[in-house]
Amino acid sequence: MQIQNRESSLVELAKLADAGYVYVILDACDAPSVPEKVRSLGEDRGGSLYNGTAQEDYWAIAPYLCRADKWLLRWIHDSLWTEPWGIIIISKSDLASIRAHFRRFLIVQSPEGEHWYFRFYDPRVLPVFLESSNDDELKSFFGPVQAYAVQNPGEDNLRIMKAVGVS
Repeated sequence: MQIQNRESSLVELAKLADAGYVYVILDACDAPSVPEKVRSLGEDRGGSLYNGTAQEDYWAIAPYLCRADKWLLRWIHDSLWTEPWGIIIISKSDLASIRAHFRRFLIVQSPEGEHWYFRFYDPRVLPVFLESSNDDELKSFFGPVQAYAVQNPGEDNLRIMKAVGVS
């Protein structure tokens, strides 16, 4: 199994978003305007990936999962594009299923047994993680996801990453 890469544009993604197949994980750590924007979208469109005290304690730097439409993609482009703002997910699953899937990956255990937050939604981390993952890790991480996308640094286009051979 390997990761297949291709270039894409926000225009192409907007078409998939219109069909309801695009989600974003927005990283408030590098983009302080994210929590207020997500709040304005409403709970039916998105919210924090954190629950409980983590959600309360880390709301200002939390990852937020949202169903994207062309207007949210435009806001990301206009407001966040120069920052490492997050990642794009292409999936036919519903918001609750996608949220449950990604919550499984928020905390990882180090070789020393320590628990760490895993910032897979950082666009600088995701490509490296995917390229270094084995087949089982890719199957698990892709789950209901058809593809991931990250912004190409310093460019207006996107890098779409799909696992070839994932069933």
